[in-house]
Amino acid sequence: METKTHKKYLERLRRKHAFSSSAYVEPQGYSGGLALWWTEDVHISIFSSDKNMIDGCCSDVDFSASWHFSFIYGEPNTQLRRTMWCRMLNFRRPESIPWLVMGDLNLVGDSSDKKGKRPPLTLDRNILEELICSCSLREFAYRGPKYTWSRGNISERLDRALVNDQWNQLFPNAQLFHCTRIGSDHCPLLLCLRAIPVLPRRQFRYELKWQLQTGYDKAISQGWSTDRFGSPLFCMASKISHCKQYLKHWCKSTSGNSRQELELLQHELDEVQLEEQTEINLSRQKLLVEKIHSLWMQEEAYWFQRARTNWIQFGDRNSKFFHAIASKRRQNNFIFQLKDDQGQLVEGTEPILAHAFSHFQQAYALENTCNFERIAGLIQPTVTNEMNDDLCHPVSDDEVRSAVFQLGAFKAPGVDGFPGCFFQQHWDIVGLDICKAVQHFFDNGFMLREMNKTKLVLIPKIKNPESAFIPGRAIQDNILIAHEVFHGLKLKKSATAEKKITGYKIRRRSPPISHLLFADDSLVFCQATLPEVSHLQTILQLYGDLTGQRVNFSKSAAIFSPNTPRDVRESICNRLGIRFEAAVSKYLGVCRVINRLIREFWWGQQNDERKICWVSWNRLSRSKHAGGKETNGFPPCLDSRSLLVFHAQSKSVPLSTARICWHPPPRLAR
Repeated sequence: METKTHKKYLERLRRKHAFSSSAYVEPQGYSGGLALWWTEDVHISIFSSDKNMIDGCCSDVDFSASWHFSFIYGEPNTQLRRTMWCRMLNFRRPESIPWLVMGDLNLVGDSSDKKGKRPPLTLDRNILEELICSCSLREFAYRGPKYTWSRGNISERLDRALVNDQWNQLFPNAQLFHCTRIGSDHCPLLLCLRAIPVLPRRQFRYELKWQLQTGYDKAISQGWSTDRFGSPLFCMASKISHCKQYLKHWCKSTSGNSRQELELLQHELDEVQLEEQTEINLSRQKLLVEKIHSLWMQEEAYWFQRARTNWIQFGDRNSKFFHAIASKRRQNNFIFQLKDDQGQLVEGTEPILAHAFSHFQQAYALENTCNFERIAGLIQPTVTNEMNDDLCHPVSDDEVRSAVFQLGAFKAPGVDGFPGCFFQQHWDIVGLDICKAVQHFFDNGFMLREMNKTKLVLIPKIKNPESAFIPGRAIQDNILIAHEVFHGLKLKKSATAEKKITGYKIRRRSPPISHLLFADDSLVFCQATLPEVSHLQTILQLYGDLTGQRVNFSKSAAIFSPNTPRDVRESICNRLGIRFEAAVSKYLGVCRVINRLIREFWWGQQNDERKICWVSWNRLSRSKHAGGKETNGFPPCLDSRSLLVFHAQSKSVPLSTARICWHPPPRLAR
């Protein structure tokens, strides 16, 4: 960010804040200017500096390492921007040197990095992509507000940090924060190299790399084959515990520092290759190469297990890639603060753990449930006698084995630390005990407390989730129906109550829609009358009493048709204790869903496969005269016939997508 201030004033500020050294670029008139301050515990060497950049090297005493940096103030003049970044490419480092590029780049990556009327410049996106690809950089994950610059109704993400893999390996726990914007139209960037605090002692985790070590199979057999007496569940729990302790001791006795061992082997191989090539010498080289290859495979398995990249097959020998993915996952998933019920921030490892434990202890506390006979008469029996006999049939060994082999092999393990691959690969050893334990549970209905423990993991929300609960059905099915209903609400002039919960009919002969269920949200439709709302409230209360699952009214909202009087809206919202919302939430973005389907159609993607997009979406959307295909996406005014024509041309679009779309007047797509 430009200082717009001369060195004399900045020096007073530097001494006031106890920084020992500095480097400056003087402003030109009332614009520009750069400043870099540092303390005594680091050594800074400046290689070059100009109005757009301070480039140099930092030697950190605490980390006993040095790394290069380029602090940037991007050219604000669009006509000079390309020249400035072409000059920047001359400062790129080799991949072996840790390098950080950070500052106000004055570049907008894509449309999601800007909020305003005008779309981002194509030149900015091309420059940023060229910089990342040519210099082997990647964007550093951030926390805080998305947009770092704002003026009026326009907000953009102009400030960012780019790093290469070597820098990321040097500082795996670093975190970047977008701080509060005060006194400037830019957010300050705070880069903490030691942001992640030391966690409590790690629990046991089964390591995939153990399978590549000598003596592993014998260790598993000896760890599990121990005599235990008691119920099958107790015997299985005891064997899992004994095997875990046995593997701990076996690992300590056989595994050392793999990186140090690898360096020693490589040094020994260099010396052997310099000697005379005798038969003994060649045999020794072959043995050393096999040991080095084994250590490489173990390191690859170690990072593969942490990267959790299921779309890469094990054996691709890309440990650097796995390392980068694992580091990024750790940076994105670590929780630095939580907000309590009073809106106060909870920070620090121990307070966060205590707050999370207290929250889930209250959320999962047992409550007095009501009598199920209140709703027993409303539920129509759907399980026949034959189905019931099937369900009550004793569990067979094949059913248990089938369930175990459906587990994700490398998904997150349970409290015992063993993932699904452990039980699958050693079924000949552990299978009999597991089958007996499962069958004992179904026969007696008793579960050991040790077997019923679980881990609480706070998972960050995924951007733009689109999958649904039911296999073969996508969330856009409900999105399209929801938009049709909300469009109908806008055109609605009157309604006639027929039942306690009326629901909504898109057309006169269509079935009424009373509710739509999404991944973790629900839409309920009823008439805007106090009797229906009261009955809906009773249903929600009854559901909560029966299941223990309560509606979060603080995150709920009511949407009304335009002809609903204001006093009725206020009384209903007050009755339910929820807020009024003018329109359907943005996450029901059907246009984005259809645009994604159009892209999948052009690239021939089917059955969730991923294919390369050889041409950018903006270029594909150009007119045919400009070399494009005129695929301008899915406008809100597209009628059902246009969508049906598109569906007929593309087998990759599911039929459910063409079921319902909106166009005045609403119509059903057949």
